[in-house]
Amino acid sequence: MQRFAHGVWVPIPSEDSGTPPGGWKGARGVAVQQPQNHSLQGCKALRREPSSPKGLCVFWRGSRVHELLVILALALVAAACGPSLTQVAASKDLVDAERQRQPSQRVPSRPILYLDVEGEPGKQRPVIAAVYPDGRRLGALVPGLGAMWSPTGTWFAYVARFRDTALNVMNLEGEVRTIFTARPGEFIFNMGWQSIWSPDGRRIALIVGSEDGSVYSITVIDVAEKRVVSRHKLPEDVYSRLKDGERYPMNWPPYKFRWSPDGRKLLLSWESTVVVDAVTGAIETIADIPTAAEWAPGSDGVYYFRFDFYLRKLGSPTSLKLVGKEHIAALGLKRPPFLHKAVLTLSPSGSKLSFLGGSTTGRTSSIHIYDLREGGTVALDKPFKSFQTEDIITALEWAPDENSIAIMAFSPPGEVTIKLLDLMTGAWRTLATVAYPIRVPEIDVLGSYKTLSWTE
Repeated sequence: MQRFAHGVWVPIPSEDSGTPPGGWKGARGVAVQQPQNHSLQGCKALRREPSSPKGLCVFWRGSRVHELLVILALALVAAACGPSLTQVAASKDLVDAERQRQPSQRVPSRPILYLDVEGEPGKQRPVIAAVYPDGRRLGALVPGLGAMWSPTGTWFAYVARFRDTALNVMNLEGEVRTIFTARPGEFIFNMGWQSIWSPDGRRIALIVGSEDGSVYSITVIDVAEKRVVSRHKLPEDVYSRLKDGERYPMNWPPYKFRWSPDGRKLLLSWESTVVVDAVTGAIETIADIPTAAEWAPGSDGVYYFRFDFYLRKLGSPTSLKLVGKEHIAALGLKRPPFLHKAVLTLSPSGSKLSFLGGSTTGRTSSIHIYDLREGGTVALDKPFKSFQTEDIITALEWAPDENSIAIMAFSPPGEVTIKLLDLMTGAWRTLATVAYPIRVPEIDVLGSYKTLSWTE
């Protein structure tokens, strides 16, 4: 009988450990693989995630009969220490133990997702590609667009095509699940500056529109159960413009759609800027025009530009003007080229805020970083860091550890690139070149749709 090396990892769950992302490999939650070596490092390789619950790892040499006996014995040991492996394996693996952590505690190793194209000219199709921050490229992962990472970096959501009716989630092992399908006559609205996953990873919020663009609703989905938990029809003045007494739906995507840090509300800046309660659908108007807006870290207010720079505390009838437009111009802050608005982006932990804009110093784009750890309001004249670049930035994403930023940019002499900015050193690195056949007048199209994801 052939004899060979075996390895088995048997988890010993605790009450709050949950199931690791993707569940456990093997039957009834037991992971059985051929280890690369007979060492502790080889044992660690059998674990699905570094954050998995405690367990036992055993290597031995013997036949398949021995293998079954050892697995059975270890399973009995694990059962004596906590819930049964069968129960753990059967739990909802899309929503795992890491969702209980704060963003600053989870810094998973995940690649940067970006929109690329493949195929011959005239027959090209959009694909979701990936590159690690160290430059390792995974290439095209799946045909589609609008990729958005979950908070834990375990799954990313995407649609297969423009104006698609189905939302899928996928992991880096190639597993794909469809978690939502729109009603007949409706489609999923894909947009550039959106963050659809709730902070705990349990829910996804989408804007779903009618085919004629006359009705739009916010739809909230329970990810694990793949069901709609709430649906809120938006008032017409949120997505349409009044002209000559008639309403005209706008074809331009929203400028911001993002969950509040506390996971209770959604910020939407379109034809007006509003906050929507994720459960009740109650709407609070921040501004009656589209603005460059972002959440305050405490989820109790919204920063926004409406010529001047404001902070609106939720529940307050008025906004507090922080900086006037003359002072903003004197600071060299202005709208970035080819984008309709400046872009404010809160970091995953809420400790930093980035401002993407243009520049009056002769360079094309600027990024300003504000430190929010000491509380108080944002002081536009006191950035923690400032950076200038000749590139025309069309998308920006924070790193999970918040020490760097990824951008998609139109770079001289005419390439679309994915670049990494080290916030400590100010160094830029090019990670990938995108095969977009695009010209300068079309750059604003890149800012209209979700083309880059690292933490959102």
